[in-house]
Amino acid sequence: MKIPKTIKVGGFTYQIEIVEGLWRETGNWGECIHPLSLIKLDASMVGQELSYCFLHEVLHAIDMVFTNRVLDESCVSGISQGFHQVFGDMGIIFER
Repeated sequence: MKIPKTIKVGGFTYQIEIVEGLWRETGNWGECIHPLSLIKLDASMVGQELSYCFLHEVLHAIDMVFTNRVLDESCVSGISQGFHQVFGDMGIIFER
């Protein structure tokens, strides 16, 4: 399944950008910037890494919009891994 250009989370429309050098510049493979309604993903990722990172950043957006950031990074990572595994088993892999 293609990563969409936008997603809607609780009435906020997030732009999805795949950018060169995000990892080099920030040390992060992905970022969710709520004040800008923006999710950035590093362009060097492919396959399962990209799919997992997309789900991870979407979960950050969901956490921000619906719970005002109650999940710590460990929880976001664990839940994202779970979603990645479940979706992968159903043949749903997010790609460019």
